[in-house]
Amino acid sequence: MDEFNPPNAITFDCDSPGCVKGGTWYQVHHPSALGYTPNGRGTDVADGSLKSVAYKCFKCGESALTVVYREMKTEKRPVNRGRALAPPFDLGSPPPLPPLIDVVVEVMKVGQYPKPSIEIPPALEKNLGKESADCYKRALICRNTGFGLAAAGYMRRVVEDKTNELIEIVANHAELNGIDPATVAKIRKAADSSAGYTPYDQKLELASGVFPNSLMVGNINPLQKLYSLVSEGIHGKSEEQCVEIANNTDAVFQYLFTNLKAQTDTRREFMEMLKRL
Repeated sequence: MDEFNPPNAITFDCDSPGCVKGGTWYQVHHPSALGYTPNGRGTDVADGSLKSVAYKCFKCGESALTVVYREMKTEKRPVNRGRALAPPFDLGSPPPLPPLIDVVVEVMKVGQYPKPSIEIPPALEKNLGKESADCYKRALICRNTGFGLAAAGYMRRVVEDKTNELIEIVANHAELNGIDPATVAKIRKAADSSAGYTPYDQKLELASGVFPNSLMVGNINPLQKLYSLVSEGIHGKSEEQCVEIANNTDAVFQYLFTNLKAQTDTRREFMEMLKRL
C-alpha cells in the first residue's frame, strides 16, 4: 500500500445483547508497539514492528476488538509529496527537495481478539444439514487463518453437496414468479441424474443457461456467477486470491441458498393464504 495507517473506524458485528450486526466501531487508541507503555515501563521492546490497535462498538460502548499486526516493510517517501513547496526560496533555482521519511508500505495481520467467528447463520445451518455445515465451518476456519486454497476447496464441496437443492430452489422461484412451465422444466432437468452421473459444475452451467432474464439480479445471472466461481481454476493462485474466490463463492451461494429460498417460501405461503381467502 502507499502508506498504512489503521482506519479510524471499521464495520464489525457486535454480539452484545440488543446490539447490531455490521455496526460502526471506532479506534480507542493510536497503534502502539507491543510491550510499550506511556509511563516508560516496558520500553525494551523485542520487536518494535509488532503493533496493536483497539476498537470499541459505538452503539453499546462495551464490546472491544484488538488487532495485532506487524509492519513488514517501509520505504522512504517525501514529506507532503504531491504538493508544491511554498516560498521563500530562490526562484532562479529549482526548489529544494522535500525531506524523506519512512512510511509503512506492507503489513501482515498477526491476530485478533476476540478470535474470528465461525458461526453459521441459523437459517443457513438448518438448510445445510450437519455434513455440509461441518464443511462450511472448515471453509470459514481456513479462510480466517489465510489458507485460501483449502477454503476454496471446502466451499466448493458445500456447493457440490447442495447443487440439486440449489437448482430446485431456483426452479421453485421461477415457478412462483410466473415463468412458463417449459422453462421451469428445463431448469429442473439440469439436476436430473437419471441418465447417469453429471458433475455439479456442469449442472450449474446447464441451469444457468436457462435462467430467466426476468429473474436476473440487475443484469447478473446469479447461477452463472456461481458456476464461473466454482469452475475457476485455483492452480497457481496465491492464498489471498483463493480467499477472495472463497468469499465470493460464499456470498453468491448464500444469496441463492438462503435469501432466495426464504423469498420463495414467503411468497408461496402468502399465495396459499390468498387462495384460502
